[in-house]
Amino acid sequence: MHRKLLLLIAILFFSKDVKPQPNQDLHLFVYNVGFNGLTAGIGSMINKSKSTKLHTAFIQGLWKGSVGGLFIYAGKKTTYLINKEKTYLYGWPAKLIHSVGLSVTENAALAKPAFANYHINLGLTRLDFNLEKKSKIQVRILPVSLITILFGFKEGRRFDFDKTIRTGETIFTHPTNTLLQNRLLGDFTEAYSLGGCLVFAKDVSEPFQLFSHELVHQFQYRENMIFSTWLPKQNKRASTQKSKKGIFKYFYPEVPSFWLVYVADGIQPPPNYFKNFYEFEAERFSTNKYVPR
Repeated sequence: MHRKLLLLIAILFFSKDVKPQPNQDLHLFVYNVGFNGLTAGIGSMINKSKSTKLHTAFIQGLWKGSVGGLFIYAGKKTTYLINKEKTYLYGWPAKLIHSVGLSVTENAALAKPAFANYHINLGLTRLDFNLEKKSKIQVRILPVSLITILFGFKEGRRFDFDKTIRTGETIFTHPTNTLLQNRLLGDFTEAYSLGGCLVFAKDVSEPFQLFSHELVHQFQYRENMIFSTWLPKQNKRASTQKSKKGIFKYFYPEVPSFWLVYVADGIQPPPNYFKNFYEFEAERFSTNKYVPR
């Protein structure tokens, strides 16, 4: 039993590093379901009640997190409709579906019922809807997102109100520059994601495909915030009634771990650009085409 469990953990943990087969959708499906199942399973063991056995907590977190992974995968698949139909309005259904997946996975990691709480990030705020209690809504500031939005305003200069409303993502568009310097990575690009916002150059070549690609990066950033559930004291204060008091009443403990895993996966120029798994995933979902790696 223990050997099978260890083998399952190894398969799920390293699934993103497996060389992609011709069916890249299957590869991404396994990764999204596996990543969320595994991280939720570990979180459930950390946050379980004293009476719950470790293996029981892991299995409960694993299957619930895997269900969350299905929604997350579906949300990412929906981003392609933005590119296909040439409209930003599909950003909203993609975001809402993805947020269901994030919520289910987080609930599982906190050893709660799968649909105990629904949350969604809107700009610099996180909205929590406690589904176990009627009319229970909490609004908190995301401190790292606030910083990135201020940085995005500095770099993009113009707040794109129209695209922000149509997509649900905070967007800045530079009024004159056709290329932007991504100061986090040191290269020049037409757009980049900061987690809290998106920054676009003026008159980009493929606006809908580019937005779809960057929206997937936004989703990846939020998915990796699951690791904050592994910090039990912090998250029990932030995710329970204790959040009514003190700093957690107004701020959510946002851990930007995605930046670390993105850089750790390697940043290479073309033709090896998509060896970075997160760039490969964003390109695959946004184009629905085979991505050479």
